[in-house]
Order: sequence, then C-alpha cells, then structure tokens
Amino acid sequence: MPFGTLRIAKSLGTMQKMKRLTLILLLINFNLFAQSNKIQIKLNDSISLTLEKSDFKLTDQKIDYYKNFSIGINGKIIFGTDGELPKSQLTKAQLKIGEKIYNLVTDGMYNPWFGNGINETLFRLNIQNGEIKFGGIFSDGAGSYGAEWIVYKNSSIRTILSKDEDITIGYFQN
Repeated sequence: MPFGTLRIAKSLGTMQKMKRLTLILLLINFNLFAQSNKIQIKLNDSISLTLEKSDFKLTDQKIDYYKNFSIGINGKIIFGTDGELPKSQLTKAQLKIGEKIYNLVTDGMYNPWFGNGINETLFRLNIQNGEIKFGGIFSDGAGSYGAEWIVYKNSSIRTILSKDEDITIGYFQN
C-alpha cells in the first residue's frame, strides 16, 4: 500500500474513533443534564417526601400581567418566576409517614427545581406533640420561594407559601 493511502486510511480510522467518542460524550451529557420530573426526599427514617412536576401548559390559562411581567395565573399569584411565564409546575407533593400517605396542596408552585434535582438540604422537619411541620425552599435565584405544611392526625395544610426573603431565610435560622 502506498504511503499516502496508508496515511489516509489511518486518518479515516482516527476520524471514526473521534466521531464515536463525540457521540458517547454527547449521550453522557444528555443523561447527566436530563431533567428529572420526580424526586424523593428522605426526611428521616420513617418520613419521605415525593415531589412531581410537569411542563407548564399555557392553554386554557388566564395570565395576569403588571406592565410586561406575568404576576398571576388564573387569579392566583405565581411563585417560582421572576416575571416570566413558568416552565414547569409542581403537580404532586406526597408526604409518606410510615405507611400513611398525605397529598399536599401544590397550587401556585411553579418551577419547583431546575436540572436533575433539588437541594435536599433546603428542607426542614420538626415533630412536636404529634404535629409534623416541614417545608423547604423551591426554585432558584430571584424566583425562589418557601413553602411549609403541617400534618396532624389525618389532616394536612399548607401554612406558608411566600417569596418574602425574611420568611424564607428566617426559616433556616431556627
């Protein structure tokens, strides 16, 4: 085989290896940065929280604007954005205590997390006299907001949904 033909054959082999390597790296990155729509957080040995989100769909939604900023959806304040329309919404939050499951109120909670997960250190749990109080910080950056729920016997209620920094930051100073 002439020298030039050998050099071309080696170059083609190297190019094929580079293409394979590039494809593998793309697939790895796709997996690493894929968004997870369901997250489970273990709050203690017997209590876990399951969160699910879905894409926000604009159809059949009434958006309220102040100047050019979206501030409400169907008459309720938007939590999780900084004036833009949400990309996702929290559609399910379930607290599991032993074998008992509580479905928690999630209305108004948008862009609950970005990327592949949520920072589990942003959740707190407090149990006193049979009352379970827990909550956390959702979203990120300027759209961050806090939520808190109380579970007692067979009932649950969301007691806080706020983007007030004093409330969200104060939540973690206890």
